[in-house]
Amino acid sequence: MFRFLIPKEFKNVAWGLLGLSLALIFFGGKLNIGKMRLESIISIMGLVGFALLIISKEKDEDERTMFSRYKALSQAFYFLIFMEISTKIIDLIYEFATLHPFNTSLVYISFLVYYSNFRRYLKVER
Repeated sequence: MFRFLIPKEFKNVAWGLLGLSLALIFFGGKLNIGKMRLESIISIMGLVGFALLIISKEKDEDERTMFSRYKALSQAFYFLIFMEISTKIIDLIYEFATLHPFNTSLVYISFLVYYSNFRRYLKVER
């Protein structure tokens, strides 16, 4: 899965996209862009930023780093499955569909779970 990793310089691009999407969250209302379009732009920038962050090489890339990547990916996958199942159960119990906009947030949260676990596993392995 992680056979192809992009150069580590793309981490700067990823952090820039994430910072810009955060700035748009707070200050995007001042721009003359529709709310739906602004949310789409923020979502795309955030997802691309997290994706670049995940597939960028580390400074010292070795087999321990790959092992940490796999462990963190499995943790994020388990979290995403748990949250999706619990969201569906809540929808069934309370019979309302207000949690569906939360699905994009689940993807963001799963990226955060991946990246935080990856960093934690790297510290443990070294």
